Amino acid sequence: MTTSTHTYTATLLTDPETELHLDADNPGSIRLDSGRAPHVTGTLRLTPQSLDVLAALDPRETPRIRIDVAATFPTGAQTRTFDLGVRDFDRDQEDVLPELPVASDEALLIDYAPLSDDATPRTHEASLRAVCNYVLGEAIPGASLEAGPTDADVTAYWSVTNLFTNPSFENTVAGWANGSLATGLAPTTGQAWVGSYSGHWQTTGAGQSFIDFNGPISVQAGRSYVFSAYMRATVARPARLMIRFKNAAGVLLSDRYSAPVNLTTTGWTRIVNIQTAPAGATQVSAHVEYQASAAGQFPYVDGLMFYEGTEAIPYFDGATPDSSTYTYDWTGAANVSTATRTPLVERPPESLIWRAGVDALAFLSPLLQAAGLRLVCDEQRRWTLRDESYRAPGALTVRYGINMIAGRERISRDSGLWFDARVTRYTWTDADGTRQERIDAFALNTPHTRLTTLEIEAPYPGPGRSEYAVRRAQGRGREVTVTKVSDWFAAAEQPISINLDGAPTQLGITQSIEFDLSNDRMTIETRTTDTPADAVDLLAGTVDALVGTVDDL
Repeated sequence: MTTSTHTYTATLLTDPETELHLDADNPGSIRLDSGRAPHVTGTLRLTPQSLDVLAALDPRETPRIRIDVAATFPTGAQTRTFDLGVRDFDRDQEDVLPELPVASDEALLIDYAPLSDDATPRTHEASLRAVCNYVLGEAIPGASLEAGPTDADVTAYWSVTNLFTNPSFENTVAGWANGSLATGLAPTTGQAWVGSYSGHWQTTGAGQSFIDFNGPISVQAGRSYVFSAYMRATVARPARLMIRFKNAAGVLLSDRYSAPVNLTTTGWTRIVNIQTAPAGATQVSAHVEYQASAAGQFPYVDGLMFYEGTEAIPYFDGATPDSSTYTYDWTGAANVSTATRTPLVERPPESLIWRAGVDALAFLSPLLQAAGLRLVCDEQRRWTLRDESYRAPGALTVRYGINMIAGRERISRDSGLWFDARVTRYTWTDADGTRQERIDAFALNTPHTRLTTLEIEAPYPGPGRSEYAVRRAQGRGREVTVTKVSDWFAAAEQPISINLDGAPTQLGITQSIEFDLSNDRMTIETRTTDTPADAVDLLAGTVDALVGTVDDL
């Protein structure tokens, strides 16, 4: 075995810094784990400390400890530093040796949650990196991701039905009628905003001149609805939209208006009215109003929408061309039926609303997992986004009878580590208080042979988490745990080669590394695959450096 010496010092990062005295017999341990958050955890065991030091270690004050490692080997020296936060303070009154659980900064993300719903992440939806940076900055002021290309688009895509059956007056005024101070409602080809026609009418006097869509349109009490329209006029005057909520008997419950908007004579102006249906409401009629200053004025209206939601979205109807993200269809005959917008990949807007009381990591995790990414903070407080291809620098080699102190292997279908299918069930309460459920399912093989399920209380972030989990599980058929002298260049997610007595050479990626400071050893847990003794992967150097061709090997 390799002869080495290892020295550990711990410093409380106060001003000025304070040296902590580690228990010489059992200083503690540090663990790096690619499958857990926090990524770095540990426990330090101290000798008796002064009252001032004990007070400074109060975890409510978020103290930090720097652990410095210096090791010497016959082949050279190694150093490493861990900057970790104190998470707990546990002091046994009998032996008065304080134990300090410590962790990397993912723990601070778990600590933080907003006091009220935060819609800001939605403004960053084109970049998951931007979403992460916003959340990091809120939870840990000054924290941000290290530079890197890893990213994902998490833009929200969701189904919507435009409940107007005649949204653009395409050669008909079906469903619409003249109201007060309005006459001659008709389609016209002269001022179309969408399609070939718009609707227009003539005012019969000064005042609120309006047209009605009496439908009725069905609604549910407590849910929010958006009514929008594009308008212009021959005289620049104010206009507004009104939603009339009624009960099942058609009795008026409430008239809800948008703010007045000044129209122009040269272009189209969109007006939006967003309202929540009051108690007892089951139906609405919709009214487009123009504040006429005299008779003989002509308002024009086009591109009308009425749908369940809380935000204005781009106009669509069944004639809208399909895109790379949505398909559009009429539910019946063209131009005289409702229309639907269906996402190719669903990701509801609420997946990007950071709800009050939801911690930062719980908010980010569904988005990250669906994108096949992980947010990791290392022992130097550096934040990175990692995908399944990430590999820590360097490599480890462990050989039975050479540098292995102990080793164990396990192959199991029941450990939960290996499976070839996954069902992830998302359940959540949407903005209107309605319970929602979505299923994300993926199978690598047909038929699959081992399925696991995962229940998540969070808005559906789109598909991907199940596939990510299944593909990540494929390398976990053989679980290998080995112990050797601590190598302070070792890290989780590092390539490793292991030779066990009586088993094929194992190639894999380290899952976790645990450093035991009491005996200068580290225990490595890894997922590996069997590798034939003559495999190219076991050759020294690179394939390009070999003489001849691969076929000659």
